[in-house]
Amino acid sequence: MYCLGHTSFVTCLVMCGERLVSSSGDGTIKLWNVLSGECLCTVLCESGQFVHKIVFDSATSTLACLLSSSPAIMVMSVREDSLVDVRMKELSGPGLGLCLFKSGLLVFQDCKSQPLLLLPINTEQISEEDDLRRSLNHISTDVTNRWSDFEHAHRLLTEFYSGLVKVNIENVEERKSNKEKRKHSKPESSDEIDNHLKSVKADGN
Repeated sequence: MYCLGHTSFVTCLVMCGERLVSSSGDGTIKLWNVLSGECLCTVLCESGQFVHKIVFDSATSTLACLLSSSPAIMVMSVREDSLVDVRMKELSGPGLGLCLFKSGLLVFQDCKSQPLLLLPINTEQISEEDDLRRSLNHISTDVTNRWSDFEHAHRLLTEFYSGLVKVNIENVEERKSNKEKRKHSKPESSDEIDNHLKSVKADGN
């Protein structure tokens, strides 16, 4: 899957009000005008990184992006035609999952001692109820006790995207090769094209 302006596979598409945000294996995050198809803004991830999960909080117009292998989340504000105030929230390990939860960001991270982490979106503190804190601690303890089921999750995720990168590179080389062949090949006559279309139609029947 490719999107206008990206040079590699698309990892996420998220509507942010009347705007669309896309991320790609090329390491960019782009803000789009969905009516005109115009790219309004591009943010570049850290070198060698790309986003594999995006969530948007409409209440604060905030975008949170989980990076492919860095123990951090990119957070930014969505404006009419730009992505601004880009900042990083550090994790204890590479992120595996991300969602909006209560007044913050619930992160599933590659960290056995603390697999679940609740981070604030825009404020320094989250008002956690005792029941919520106990529930999160209970789930974290359960995940930690069953860590053998999750310990290879990040490696598998990395291998999956590495495979996409490899396929993407091979596809680029194949397209270049085919383009060169077409440049040096003899143009087909109209009769040859007609015969080819007839044979394709016959095969389809």
